[in-house]
Amino acid sequence: MMMLPVEAVGTSHSINTSTDTVTSTALCTCGLEPWGHYYTHTYVDKCPQCGGKLAWNPKGASGGEWTCTRCGADYCAADGRCKAGGSHIYLDRVVVTKKPIVVQPNTTNTPVKDGNYIKQLVNEDWTVF
Repeated sequence: MMMLPVEAVGTSHSINTSTDTVTSTALCTCGLEPWGHYYTHTYVDKCPQCGGKLAWNPKGASGGEWTCTRCGADYCAADGRCKAGGSHIYLDRVVVTKKPIVVQPNTTNTPVKDGNYIKQLVNEDWTVF
């Protein structure tokens, strides 16, 4: 069996984009986080510098990165930091939480028919840090 360094295996475990957010599991490419650990984060799909959309790793960074399609700014996928030297600009991180919908109990004492079960529904909600 041949062992390969993590950067040779691939740049990420998973990438997910939606209308408003981008999510990746990737290595740190800015030097702020320890190398060799995978980090999963979701960010608002908007460049904080120009408002452009983000694309996954078009320049082929070894650990993976998000790049603005408008201005070309590169952001570390592990912590969202702009990779320009000395920058203190970060992507807006999103935390996805589950909010239950409250289902009222049957107060009319009407029997529930077979196959009709009350299920707890879950909505997704997200908060920007």
